[in-house]
Amino acid sequence: MISFYDRLLRLIFVLASAAVLTQASIEMHHVAWGTGIWLGEYSLKWGLGFFGFAAGCLGLFIVAVLVAWWPERWMTIRLWLTRTRNRLPLPVRGGFALTCALAPVLFFQYTMWGVVFAGPGMRLLVWGLSTLGLAIAIGRGEQLLGWKESLIASLVGGALIGMAIPLATVTDYPFSLGWSEGNRLWDYSVLFGRERYLVPPGMKLAPFLDVGRQLIGGLPFLYPNLTILQERLWLGLIGILPYVLLSWSMFHVPHHRLAGVPIPALPWLLAGLWGFLFLRQGPIHPPLLISAILVALVWRRSLWIAVPVLIAAGYFAAVSRFTWTFAPAMWAGMLWFSSADPQDQRLDRRDWHRTIALALAGLVGGLLLPQLTGVLTDKGNTPITQVTDALTRQPLLWYRLLPNSTYPPGILLGLLLAVLPLILVLAITVWRGLWRPNFWQRLAVLGALGAFLIVGLIASTKIGGGGDLHNLDMFLIGLLFTASIAWEKNLRTSSGKLWITEQASLSPWLRLLLIVMVMLPAYNSLMRMRPLLYADDFQRLKVLADVEDPYADPRVLGLLPPRQKVREVLDVVRARVQEAAARGEVLFMDQRQLLTFGYIQGVPLVPEYEKKYLMDQAMGETAALTFPAFYRDLGRHRFTLIISDPLRLPIKDSEYGFGEENNAWVKWVAVPILCYYEPDKTFKEFRIQLLIPRAAVSPDCALPVSP
Repeated sequence: MISFYDRLLRLIFVLASAAVLTQASIEMHHVAWGTGIWLGEYSLKWGLGFFGFAAGCLGLFIVAVLVAWWPERWMTIRLWLTRTRNRLPLPVRGGFALTCALAPVLFFQYTMWGVVFAGPGMRLLVWGLSTLGLAIAIGRGEQLLGWKESLIASLVGGALIGMAIPLATVTDYPFSLGWSEGNRLWDYSVLFGRERYLVPPGMKLAPFLDVGRQLIGGLPFLYPNLTILQERLWLGLIGILPYVLLSWSMFHVPHHRLAGVPIPALPWLLAGLWGFLFLRQGPIHPPLLISAILVALVWRRSLWIAVPVLIAAGYFAAVSRFTWTFAPAMWAGMLWFSSADPQDQRLDRRDWHRTIALALAGLVGGLLLPQLTGVLTDKGNTPITQVTDALTRQPLLWYRLLPNSTYPPGILLGLLLAVLPLILVLAITVWRGLWRPNFWQRLAVLGALGAFLIVGLIASTKIGGGGDLHNLDMFLIGLLFTASIAWEKNLRTSSGKLWITEQASLSPWLRLLLIVMVMLPAYNSLMRMRPLLYADDFQRLKVLADVEDPYADPRVLGLLPPRQKVREVLDVVRARVQEAAARGEVLFMDQRQLLTFGYIQGVPLVPEYEKKYLMDQAMGETAALTFPAFYRDLGRHRFTLIISDPLRLPIKDSEYGFGEENNAWVKWVAVPILCYYEPDKTFKEFRIQLLIPRAAVSPDCALPVSP
């Protein structure tokens, strides 16, 4: 007898299949329509392709209905598939499994179809079929599709999709890929690549970036012939490796903690992949990940090892970003305290002493050591005063916690979607008695996570933030640390067996929850996957992608400009800069990577007035004290040429993404520059504008403050 809940799950499965297949067919229709005049606006090739695709989707829906409601009717086919799989040579099965695992990434990120099929229907269909194929390929025995295989396939496929996103920007394109990407490359170069710039020997270069992030991003500049492609590849890799290493460090449980119970390596490896997916929802800057890796590696070790490493972790976090100062101390203390085994609901005195020692080590590194070394005091600040300054110098936009144009789901809903499945799984672990924290342990975990959550929410409302969940970084890592404690307790309680992989101990609803916990983070990455192609075939892609505007440029499809145009614009910019440099100073307010990687040579660097720094100052309450010197330099035409992104003057409200940031930029930067300078050349597709001095001050000029 089928229970009510089983019937409901089967109905949900059939309805979800119908929704995905219908949406995929609609997206295929949009691609095929408008390609010719054979039947309506179908071409012969695309018309036949669409009708064949729709027939295939109908067939898949029939299979889904049979599997859900009449499984006995396809028993013969299932047995045949199982026997066929088992007879295949291992290399053939391995090749098929690898193809299935990589199919969504190869199709959507490295071919033009990632531009054409941007909707959820086709992407979910390809991902679902590839996951199904992978699960079947790795299965064994008489069962065609098992629970463990399904979970493994979801994890591996989802992790590969997540890993594709950081590598999407690996290209030799010489210009900036985003609002600040080019100048961020300049930031990374300063620590080890100062010789790339023509500056006086004693001149200080001060990138708008803390030293920890400079160090991680700048290591490749130790290689003197580094190219922009190689640096972007490095940045892509550090968008993957620290996440995975942290997760593997978290979920690795030493044998002595398990009383010698042998633990297979596969669950640990898969847990690390899931941790990567979970943390990528931030995303999280590598220096904080590295600090967390140090904590994960030593919190169980002897104090002789743990204390100095935690001091280093606290120090590295503090000099990388002041808001991270307390994170290593709180993580380390929370980990030991919550992992201890209460006796009669009481913790041993040694557990209290060790918790305090670990936390103090992190605080020494985060609070005291930066003051002693002068890393923070040379700015006249301590971490506490920096936090106070950050909260008072720039306005807080509380509406960004709710759905808004800058981040459509809003911070609260976006965070809830990111963490709710894990929180439910942790609650089930406690409810099943696999982890029995006492009152003080629960208070320690909830207190630490609550503090991280409050700080992250406030930081997300600060002007300039709220575009994603990256300010919740300490909270996300803390929650994953909590999951690692539950993982260890589960292993210790059940003699090395994990309830999440035991189908007999899981209801259908729990299996659904675990699949959602795996696939929801990967879905966000799936929808972001796009190939970074040059627009050499733009007209054809416009037709297939159903772009109706005849004047649209490649940016509407996320494409780079055509290669020939890239070379032409680079030649124009190079010539204008060389000509202007012969007459005076050239200010690279933007596009500084052109100097970093030698696209423009022989031109002295003007280190002041970098775009990100100007934006930060414009968003602060002290802008009136910062900008007069800039305005004086503009008024006396200090620069013979300014390279910027196109300056525009519209004022926007909160209905526009980053509207307040735009208005601050217009008021304090764009209007004053256009008072004294005028556009000479503007390349919209490249987000580049060349500005030259005006013969006379604009009659409409009104500076925010007197120069």
